Order: sequence, then structure tokens, then C-alpha cells
Amino acid sequence: MQYEETMQRTNGHTGPANPTAEAIISRLPDRPLVNAREIADALDMTGISAVTCAVDEGKLHALKIGGQYRISREEAARWIRSLGV
Repeated sequence: MQYEETMQRTNGHTGPANPTAEAIISRLPDRPLVNAREIADALDMTGISAVTCAVDEGKLHALKIGGQYRISREEAARWIRSLGV
């Protein structure tokens, strides 16, 4: 099997497709911006602390608007893929 056949390009992410990560991403709301709770819900987390810690550590880029983090859906997808779930 050729290298190109084993790779899949998904929203700027080049590498073997991770079916688990893609399933999680598909559970995000289909709109440009999501919040920490929606990311946590997609990951089946009970709280948002892991998401907010990722923002605080600079691993997940977000804007704080009205006391809530707003994250682009593409950025959330990138971060979820980086988790290796």
C-alpha cells in the first residue's frame, strides 16, 4: 500500500484518520464558534476544567467573551485530534 493511500487529509490535519477523534468532532455543534461546555459534552466529560486548562496553557486558542470562552470549531477539532483519543 502506498503512503498516500494510508493518509487522509481532514481540515488541514494530515495523518492517519482517527475514527474516534472524528466521531467526537462530529458531535460538536455545526456552527463556527463553540464553547467549552459543548467541547466537554462532545468528549463525554462531566466538567469543563480540562478544556479551560487547555486554554490557560495555550494548547487551545479561545477568546473570552461575556465571561465564556468562544472557540472556533476548527480549533476545537484540531485540539481534539491532538489529544490522541
